[in-house]
Amino acid sequence: MVDRIGRGGAVEPVWDTLTHHEDYAIPYWVSENVTVHMWQAMPESLCRRLEVVDGRAVLLGSPTDDHQGAALSLGIGLRSHARAYAQASGRPVDALYGYDLRLRTDPLHHRRPDVIVYGQAPGRGLPTPSDTLLVVEVVSPSSRVIDTVHKSAEYAAAGVPHYWTVETGDGSICAISWYALPDGDKRYRLRAQWTPQLTPEGIWTDAPFPIRIAWDELAF
Repeated sequence: MVDRIGRGGAVEPVWDTLTHHEDYAIPYWVSENVTVHMWQAMPESLCRRLEVVDGRAVLLGSPTDDHQGAALSLGIGLRSHARAYAQASGRPVDALYGYDLRLRTDPLHHRRPDVIVYGQAPGRGLPTPSDTLLVVEVVSPSSRVIDTVHKSAEYAAAGVPHYWTVETGDGSICAISWYALPDGDKRYRLRAQWTPQLTPEGIWTDAPFPIRIAWDELAF
C-alpha cells in the first residue's frame, strides 16, 4: 500500500500493485484507471474498503469508535425523520448508512458517505447525485482535509444541495456544520452550526425537510 498526495497536501492511501485482500488477489489495475466494469468485478468485501477518485482506488481507513457511533446515530435519526416526512408528504424520501454515491462514471469517481438522504421511487436502486438531498460525513483526524475541502467541492460540483460535516470528541458529537448550495452555484456556503452549547435544543432545520433531533437522541 502506498500514499497518494492529493490537492492541498492531503494524504489518501491507495492500493499498490502487489497486495491481497482476504483470499482475493488484487490485480494491478485496482490502483488506477479503475472503470465501472472493473469495479463491478471486484468482491463486495473489497468494494466496501475503497473509494474511487478520478479512476484511482483509495483505501478507506478503519473508523474509530466515535466515527462509527456518530455515523450510526445520525443515520438512524435521519432515516426516522426522512420516512416520517415521506409518509406525511407522499414524497419518496429515505436515508442510507455507508453506501456508495457515484459522482461520475468516466473517469470513475465515487465516494462512500457516512449517511446519504435521498428522494426516489422505491425499487430504483442506489441514489445518484440528482436524487441526493443531503450527504453527511463524520470528520476524522486523518481525513479532515479530504472531508472538509475535497469532498465538499466534489459533492457541490455534483449538485448535492446540502452537506453536513460532523465533529466528534470524547465519545459524543460536539459539532455539526450545515452547508448548502445557493441557487445556480457550485460552491457550498455555511448555513448553520449546531453544538450542544450553542443549540441545546439539538438540530433544527426545515431543509431539505423538517428535521428535529435532540442531542440525547444522538448519544452513543
